[in-house]
Amino acid sequence: MVEMLDAGQRRDIIVITIIGASGHVGGKVAQELVESGHRVRVLGRDAGALDHLVEHGADVRIGDIADTTWLTAALEGSDAVFAIVPSNPFTGQYSDDQDRLGESVCAALKNSEVRSVALSSLGADRPDAPGVIGALHLSTWRSRLRATSSCRTRT
Repeated sequence: MVEMLDAGQRRDIIVITIIGASGHVGGKVAQELVESGHRVRVLGRDAGALDHLVEHGADVRIGDIADTTWLTAALEGSDAVFAIVPSNPFTGQYSDDQDRLGESVCAALKNSEVRSVALSSLGADRPDAPGVIGALHLSTWRSRLRATSSCRTRT
């Protein structure tokens, strides 16, 4: 909860959504937030992996973050998002999976009214990073390319 500074004003309750709440880092973030009294929404594919957070008052939404429509709906009403893309480096399509999930998260965030986003990713400093970070780099690169090409004039 965020308390307003002026006496007599109401408390603003914000919703913090955690993508990747069943994982090691996302799970710790979600647990800390719910135990601190924050209103937390956790997203995941397996309800059983999130049961312990329900016991502390978390709002659980079950779905696949690759489904941009579902993810956009799951983010509705969120004020902040902590996003970690699930990672399985042992699949034969690791890079493609990370790109697909990262692009879905980026698209859902763009379609939402989320005011604050925290991303956690390996290689966040690299334009070829997997997941959300790589998708953001690619999205920025595409936007710059479109802007540059639309500004060209014929002489």
